[in-house]
Amino acid sequence: MATKVVVKVEELRGVANAMRTKATDVEFRGSNLSLGADSLETVSSTSLSTLATEVQTLRDHATALDARVDMAIIHNTGDTGNVPQTGTLSYEVPGKDSTDPVAVQQQLGTTIGQFGGEIASSGHKRNDPRIAVLESYMGKWNANQTVMGSMYDELGEEGTLALTTTVGLHTGVRPGSSDEQVATAKKTLELLKAGLNTATSGWSDEKAEKFGKNLIDVAVNGVSSNSRYAKVSSGGPLTEALAFLVYNNSEASGSFIYGAATPSRLPRAEGRRRRKEESVRIDRHFEIPSPSL
Repeated sequence: MATKVVVKVEELRGVANAMRTKATDVEFRGSNLSLGADSLETVSSTSLSTLATEVQTLRDHATALDARVDMAIIHNTGDTGNVPQTGTLSYEVPGKDSTDPVAVQQQLGTTIGQFGGEIASSGHKRNDPRIAVLESYMGKWNANQTVMGSMYDELGEEGTLALTTTVGLHTGVRPGSSDEQVATAKKTLELLKAGLNTATSGWSDEKAEKFGKNLIDVAVNGVSSNSRYAKVSSGGPLTEALAFLVYNNSEASGSFIYGAATPSRLPRAEGRRRRKEESVRIDRHFEIPSPSL
């Protein structure tokens, strides 16, 4: 059973901004009161001890309102990239709608992941306008571990490599891409890499390592035969996407990088040999320098 959520874009944006302004004002006033109380021996600042938590709660709910608006916009964005920024929009969530800020942000991450999956599974569409939409919301939420974690949970290893490959094809490697599209695609690639870093840094070591291990297995062995990403070429292009995401990446979780260095379905010697070969086969459209071997 799904729940329909109705969002009035301008109103919710306004409320979210007002909540953030109020949080900043309360924080400032609380700081001044605390300093004043500390200067007087007979006045205690104990009553202000929970203020920081309450201010953060206010900010969290403001973030959740923004997430709801962005979810509504993404859900109502069609294949043409027409993004509705005003008015009343609606979308559905599985089960009951949650008011918990963390749950709402997780829903947003899932929505962005689904949107990216649709881009990747539809194959290479010249000058795909949806990439600009993806770039916009990836840029806005890139540092949010909750959102990025849910996004990459939704994409999974196959979707992550397929989306990276699909976006990479818009960076000028195939004819017909406009200069604006090429610039947007290049920026989106960097955001995909940074978003994965954010996600893996927020995951447990075990989860991050497993994702890295499965990522390299998919890159080397290809997507499953019944995968929704079957339109994306397996083999070369996926290993190039892997190289882009992993090579010389100091910002990712150490457990994720360790997992990517130890594929589970290849013998160790074979894995080392293939990784050495693939590390110099980075497709030029990713514009990553080959490592020194």
